Amino acid sequence: MNLVGKILVVLVFVMSLVFMTMALAVHATHTNWRDAVLRPQDQTGPGKPLGLQHQLAAAKAREQELQAERNRLETDYEQAKREWAMRLAQLETRAAELKAELEKEQQQLAAATNNLRDAVAQMQAAQTKSEKIQAEVEMLRQQVDTIRMQRDENLKKVVELGDQLADLTGKKDRLEARNAQLANELSKYRLALTNAGLQLDRTGPPPVKGVVLKTDPDGYVTISLGFDDGLEKNTELDVYRIGATEAATKYLGRIRLVEVHADRAIGQVIRREGVIQPYDRVATKL
Repeated sequence: MNLVGKILVVLVFVMSLVFMTMALAVHATHTNWRDAVLRPQDQTGPGKPLGLQHQLAAAKAREQELQAERNRLETDYEQAKREWAMRLAQLETRAAELKAELEKEQQQLAAATNNLRDAVAQMQAAQTKSEKIQAEVEMLRQQVDTIRMQRDENLKKVVELGDQLADLTGKKDRLEARNAQLANELSKYRLALTNAGLQLDRTGPPPVKGVVLKTDPDGYVTISLGFDDGLEKNTELDVYRIGATEAATKYLGRIRLVEVHADRAIGQVIRREGVIQPYDRVATKL
C-alpha cells in the first residue's frame, strides 16, 4: 500500500470517529416531543419538566385569575374613586367651615389681645401690690421666727413637764396599787370581824372617788367602787361632771347604794340636778 492509500485509510478512520461522535450527540440531545407536550405532574423530575400542554393550561388558569383580579381591582378603583370624590367634597365643606372658624378665632384673638393689654396693666399694678405684700411677708416671717423660738422654748418646758408628769404618774400608779392592796386587806379584816360577830365602828364612809360605768332608764347607776373601797349598802355618793375649769365642773345629783360588790356597786338616784352619763365622777365627799 502506498502513501496515498494509508492517508485515505486514516481519513476514513477519522471520519468514522467524527460521524460516530455526531451520532452519539444527536442521540443524547434527542427530545421526545410527545412527552415534552403531554408529560403529567406525577412524572416530572430532574430534566423532566411538566408537559407544555399542562403548562399552557396552568398559564391560562393563571391568566383567568389575573383577569379576575384585574376586574376586581378596577371595581375597587372605581369605588375608591367615588369615595375619594365624596371625601374631597366633605373636606372642601370642612375647609370652608374651618375658614369661617378661623375668621371667628382671629376676631376673638384681636379681642383677647386687647384684654391682654388690660391684663398687663393690671399685672403691673398687682406687681406693685405684691412688692408691698412681700415686705409684709418678710416682716411676718421675722415674727414667725420669733414665735418659733418661743415655741421651741415652750416645747422644752413641755418635755420637762412631761417628764414630771411621767414621774408623778408612776408615783400615782404605785399609790393606787398600794391603796388596792390596803383595801384588799381591809376587806379581809372586815370579813374576819363579821365572821367573829364584831362591828367595825366608824362615823361614815371613807373618802373615795370613782367613775360612773353605766346608767339605767329606771334611775339606777353602776359605779366603779365596791366594798373593797370601804362602801356598803345605803352609802350615799355625790355625782358630778368635771369641766375644763373648776367653774365649769357641774353637780349632777346624789345616789344611794342598793347593791354592793367587791369592785362595783349599783346605786339609785335620790337627787337629780342634771343628766347622769357614763364617765361622770362619784365621790363620798366633795
